[in-house]
Amino acid sequence: MSARIVMWGFVVATLALHGVVAWLVPIASDDWDFLVWASQHRRDGTGDWLAAFFAKHYTLADVTNYTVARYPIAHAIVMPLCALAVVWGTFAMATRRLPRFDAWADVAGVVVIAALLWIGAPRCGLTYFHRPYAATWLCGTAVTLWFLVPLRCGWRPRGAQIALVVIAGLLAGTSTRQFGMLATAVIGYAIAKTPKPQRATWMWLALAAVAFGTALGFYRALFDFRGIRPGFELSLVALNLPIFEGGELVSLVGGLVLTKIVVGTLWPVHAGERAPETTETLRWFGVWLAYIIIALLGPRYSEAALYPAAVLLCIAVFPVVRWVMTSKPLRLAVLAIAIGINVVAWSMALSTYVPIAGQFRERVATLKAAPKNTVATVKTYTQIRPGFWAYGEDWNDAARRQYIATALYRLTDIALSPAFRRLEYNPKLDLRLVVEGVTLEQLREAGAPEKWASTLRTARVQFEEVLKNLNVSTPFSMRLVVDRLPLDVLRGRELVAATYDRGITTTLKIQRRVPDDESKQGIMVRPTSFAAAHPEAYAVIGGRATPVAFARKRYMVQALTTELHAIVACDQARCFLVDAFIPSL
Repeated sequence: MSARIVMWGFVVATLALHGVVAWLVPIASDDWDFLVWASQHRRDGTGDWLAAFFAKHYTLADVTNYTVARYPIAHAIVMPLCALAVVWGTFAMATRRLPRFDAWADVAGVVVIAALLWIGAPRCGLTYFHRPYAATWLCGTAVTLWFLVPLRCGWRPRGAQIALVVIAGLLAGTSTRQFGMLATAVIGYAIAKTPKPQRATWMWLALAAVAFGTALGFYRALFDFRGIRPGFELSLVALNLPIFEGGELVSLVGGLVLTKIVVGTLWPVHAGERAPETTETLRWFGVWLAYIIIALLGPRYSEAALYPAAVLLCIAVFPVVRWVMTSKPLRLAVLAIAIGINVVAWSMALSTYVPIAGQFRERVATLKAAPKNTVATVKTYTQIRPGFWAYGEDWNDAARRQYIATALYRLTDIALSPAFRRLEYNPKLDLRLVVEGVTLEQLREAGAPEKWASTLRTARVQFEEVLKNLNVSTPFSMRLVVDRLPLDVLRGRELVAATYDRGITTTLKIQRRVPDDESKQGIMVRPTSFAAAHPEAYAVIGGRATPVAFARKRYMVQALTTELHAIVACDQARCFLVDAFIPSL
């Protein structure tokens, strides 16, 4: 069998198996937001739709995520190609050339790199198949690698090729700020190290493109450094995972090196080459360390953000692995391990997602068949918590469930059965809209719901949508009033969830932090100026109010029961319901 046939077999197997799994993966997590957006704009004309689309989706991650969420066939085609592009790009970055289809050493190298990525990347299965992760980190890694490959391989782009490099730079910069910062630094360093007479125009154009794309990424969320934890020590703790995962890969390679030395000592005929080419290995480890620190500075930080770190480690260790494989017995052993890893990974992915796909289809059928303005009950996924291969039950959040129910299926809510730990229950708030200067007909045209959502976050989204769609030329006001929540701290003041009064909108974005070891949960509030304007604040648990301070952009509440927990902030005229939820203990 020729090397070319084996290489093509690997390519076809990768595309086919990744494509099948991608097709099976259910809609989950942020995917629903894109489907809701598509539903809200389905009646727009082409020009209005494009304007609205690119006003909201102007990064590579957004556009890719929308496409694969809206069209599952795109997910089954694009993401397998991106996975293959990452393997090819990693090989090119490690060897400064493209893999040859007729060279057995290159075939082995490609297969080994694919296996090493499964070992070195945490949640690698989710990164390949879960749409939000794949759109951001898999697609972004592929584009960034191939943006840098021409520079790494010493190519000289000309004409249309330069345009492709510039486009790749823009896309890499807008994928995530982590990629943008890393690519900008790498190409800037390369230009600085290149003698002035050899600095080509395309290098400067590439630098400008990736820097501009990075600036766009920062514009979206300038101060959102989600990976940074409060305090220097906790931020260092966040580095444990990439070091642990990277350590597994390095330990494996170290074991192979030790085996190679033993084999060469005992059986000199199988010693292979005497010394690996490691002149750049330490530099790549430096790039890896820089990236895992930069990764903390992004709003999309998660375990999937460490997939590029695994790529960098593969580039660093690949020369050593190739040296180990110069010994024939070890070459066969390494290939067997690599093939086994790929086969096991693909098999586990198929066995995981086939049943989940069936459960998802059953869930959607139940929602579509449910009568309008009712609560539909669907079965809980058999996988409750996220695992290495598949996302868990993503409807544990009460506001997300109700948002999907009202926006996509014209239901009042979605219930899950059977219940499970960490399932958040609907607080069932009683909300109504009070308007002045707006007619009922104008409210209907703006899409005001017949019954407002009973979760605070979903109700605020509905309020903002109605406000955006209202076509009123005269001054008006509207407020979302909370009824049937008796609190002594109100002292006759009205309790509201959102307001608009003659051009001034007061609504809040809330993020609940993970409870600490004492079950104290931070309720982060944006805009932070809200707290200064409403200095009288209370944590209300089961109707009992306790004064609470606003510090470090958050209110703190200790959630120890499953009673209704609320944060209420007041000024002299009225009180705002900042957040209200039933803790999912």
